[in-house]
Amino acid sequence: MNEAAFLLYSLTGIIAASLGWDGFKNRHLPIARPFTALAYFMVIFAGLRTLELFEWDMGQWVGQALEDFDSLLAPLVYPTWIWMLLEYQQEKKIPVTDFRVMIFIIHPIIQFLFVVFDIYSHGFLSSSSSVDLIDIDQRLGDYSKIQHIYAWSMLFLLITLTPYIMIKKQQHTIWEMVKVVALTPLPFVFFALHKYGLIQYRLSVVFFTLYLFWVSRQYRLLDVMPLALRGIIDKVDSGILVSNAQAKLLFVNGYASKLLNLHLSPEVLKRREQDIPARLRQYFDFSNLTKQEAQLIIEDNPQDASKRYIDAVLQPILHPKSKRHLGVTVSLHDVTERKNTELQLQRFDRQKSEFFAGISHEFRTPLTLILGNLDDLLADADHVKPNELKATLSRVKSNNQRLLALVNQLLELSRLEAGSLQIKPTLLHLERYLPPLIANFESQASRQHCRIRLQFSPQTAQQAALYFDADAFDKVMLNLISNALKSMPNGGDVTIQLDSVDDECLQLSVQDNGCGIPAASLEKVFEMFYSHEHSNPAWPQGTGVGLSLVKELLKRHGADIQVESTKGQGTTFTITFRKGYAHFPAELVVQHQADTAFAADKHHDLLAFDVVHENALIDNAAVLAHSKRNEISEKVVLLVEDNAEMRAYIRKHLAIHFRLIEAADGEEGLALAQESMPDLVLSDVMIPKMNGYDLCHALKSNPQTSHIPVLLLTAKSSQSEKLEGLELGADDYLSKPFDVRELTLRMNNLIASRRTIQAFYQSHGLQKVICNPELPKRETSFLDTLRQYVEDNIGNADIKVTDLAATVYMSERNLTRKLKALTGDTPKKMLLVIRLEYAAKLLTHTDESITEVSYHAGFADASHFTRSFKAHYSVTPTQFREQNPG
Repeated sequence: MNEAAFLLYSLTGIIAASLGWDGFKNRHLPIARPFTALAYFMVIFAGLRTLELFEWDMGQWVGQALEDFDSLLAPLVYPTWIWMLLEYQQEKKIPVTDFRVMIFIIHPIIQFLFVVFDIYSHGFLSSSSSVDLIDIDQRLGDYSKIQHIYAWSMLFLLITLTPYIMIKKQQHTIWEMVKVVALTPLPFVFFALHKYGLIQYRLSVVFFTLYLFWVSRQYRLLDVMPLALRGIIDKVDSGILVSNAQAKLLFVNGYASKLLNLHLSPEVLKRREQDIPARLRQYFDFSNLTKQEAQLIIEDNPQDASKRYIDAVLQPILHPKSKRHLGVTVSLHDVTERKNTELQLQRFDRQKSEFFAGISHEFRTPLTLILGNLDDLLADADHVKPNELKATLSRVKSNNQRLLALVNQLLELSRLEAGSLQIKPTLLHLERYLPPLIANFESQASRQHCRIRLQFSPQTAQQAALYFDADAFDKVMLNLISNALKSMPNGGDVTIQLDSVDDECLQLSVQDNGCGIPAASLEKVFEMFYSHEHSNPAWPQGTGVGLSLVKELLKRHGADIQVESTKGQGTTFTITFRKGYAHFPAELVVQHQADTAFAADKHHDLLAFDVVHENALIDNAAVLAHSKRNEISEKVVLLVEDNAEMRAYIRKHLAIHFRLIEAADGEEGLALAQESMPDLVLSDVMIPKMNGYDLCHALKSNPQTSHIPVLLLTAKSSQSEKLEGLELGADDYLSKPFDVRELTLRMNNLIASRRTIQAFYQSHGLQKVICNPELPKRETSFLDTLRQYVEDNIGNADIKVTDLAATVYMSERNLTRKLKALTGDTPKKMLLVIRLEYAAKLLTHTDESITEVSYHAGFADASHFTRSFKAHYSVTPTQFREQNPG
């Protein structure tokens, strides 16, 4: 029994020392290092005591050291041991009833039971006397049972009560005092035990008492500082998280909880069971012990797509000396406002770039037409006919008006933004003012098969008086009506509704049943430089100025504009005017005389830049082109240009050299290219539905059309923009305004360069074409795919054109057209050429008979093989073998 008790005593000692060391190894306090050393010593001491059970001879000096430890150091070990256990419990935040703590409560109970058993076995009286009690030394024996009873009884209470106080009440000063009072009397317990002769007393206990006071003082200082720092950190406008080496959260301030939407109570953090949030794990590698930075993007509400941007910095915590990893800190800074500003600036810059690109296009297109038409007049001045002269000058004037209107619009908007534009409110009776204004659009609406209707009730007509600058009102209505017509390429209705809401407000709505505005663009339509894409090729793409100008003009007059739109159903712009003139500044001069016919007279010429009578000009250009062309050229050119007048001008000059196919947008151009397989595609860059860059990329990435040369026309003249087009596969690039003679020359050169493949193929054969590095890689790879398929199946005499087409994923028709464009041969002829070239190799490198060669090359009839071979190589197979010995 004694051996079993001692073994249990030793094992619990080892466990206690291990737990004490585990509790202090990651705590960098002044007492951590000596306590850790003490834990090692206790493990060694308990181990040596255990070896005594097995009667192992450890030598006299070891035995003496153990005896000295029992007599001198044991009084110090017991309170230190308990202190370590309590600190372990505080560090790990484990409950008092945890098994790792309970084992040290069970230990003295077991010891007490062994003492009771000993007394019960030996009694209380000495065996040599009937009245004397058993001597205390004899009772204690070698294992000091009574010593354990008294010592562990006191420590049992401390183990039970002190952890609860330390865990539950550690933030209160009064309980800090209780903790110190409860821990410091331990040495005096041993002094009392010594006084009664139960243990030996040494002066070292006094020093140990002072040591415990010093320890408590250190802990009180260290406990106050974290509380103060926690209060400060909770108030800062940055999120802070701290985790240990096991990636368990130790601290999260309030701002971090708000940013990451965490709801963690202090009790959860004390238990150290909460992992680092998954959001942070997505951005940081916690196994990488270096400083890391990332920007978190958090969607608070996916429905409105709102995002928050948070700059996060992860900093590892390393021991100052050993550099051992202790944990990490993560600081979070909400930069949403700054990021949104940056994104807004980027969007503004992008819109500005698009605006300037659009403005450049708007300027360069009419400039090209003006210069081109003037060049035509100068080149043929002596022979030009009066009707041709009139038509040419009409086109020049029309494009000059377009440039003038555009410049005036830009200048007016800049004056509005600068606050230098003066308005002159004038009394307008809208029931009489609107009809002549709308009449300016009737011819354009008729050509588009559209109707423009003005609706108002008799009651509204009596209350339709409005004070508004007449020039500004015209610009507002011209922009809104032209936008409505742009959205209806195939006919529709534009309804202008006038309603008197009450005595203070008048509403005017412009409604169409056209293509509508996408929801993503709806909130941006009034932004400067923004222009959504419309679907009407008869109108040029906008510059993003018109609706911005409309909103600014209305704002200066105290009016408001709203827009509603449904994709595919139409758009409604609604303006709310304020009646009277009391809302205008007092310094403005208000004209009370009604102005009725202002719009029709003043803006008739200005409207020409949008509502130009192009049909006559275009038809005339077609007649001239046809009269100059005696016969249709074999060179087919696809022209993709959204401006009808520009198409007419190009057609006039190119129709005598090429057979033209025309498209008004990128999608139509792509479909026509795939259908007609032209010799060249001439496309403007800024075209609706699919711009020139995307059209070029689509053509070059499709094996059916990749061989077609593409020449881009654009108003973008910078080197980077040219490189962008060339990188996407464009074969050439020409900036507006251009000389039509240069355009014709470039087109002829591109077509001629593509026909060099045909010439090379006819003179050198398919194999040399495939191996020629100077020829386009995309096309030689295409031919090599066909050759490889035929050679892999060379013995099959039944290979058909459909098999070749399936190999390159084309229809038989498209394969025929592509091969004709590349080589001048049909697929059937190319199949024959591949078989003959293969037969020529066999004749040169083998001794097979002519019949065997013809069979291996896929010819079912040897005589047919001989005829075909002679037609291709101008010699018979036998002569070829004699002239080319292997």
